[in-house]
Amino acid sequence: MNFEVHYEKHKRFKDSAEQDRYIPSRIEDYFKSAFHLIEAVAVKKFGLHIQKHQKVRTILKQNMEIFGDKTDEIIDEFYEIENKIRVATSYGKRHNGELLEKTQESFNKIESICLEKLK
Repeated sequence: MNFEVHYEKHKRFKDSAEQDRYIPSRIEDYFKSAFHLIEAVAVKKFGLHIQKHQKVRTILKQNMEIFGDKTDEIIDEFYEIENKIRVATSYGKRHNGELLEKTQESFNKIESICLEKLK
């Protein structure tokens, strides 16, 4: 996939996440949007394809030039959504607005960094 495909997926998943509906589904869509935006930056700036969300940390650590001094922040915020929040909603913990707010905060940080890199 090229930059345009990933960027379009980011926008569509974000639009879906912002709809007033089941919170775990919204969280999943924010997660997918963040992944595709990170992938869009990697593809556009460096021709790298991450391909799987499980590879975000490894690929970004191996290619620090993608996000530079923001690499750890991207990884930490993505990990927060991927492995903490999604797990809590997927396996029955809570489905409340608190987790959605945490997701939105992490997503907004990722989006801000990525959009700055795409300028």
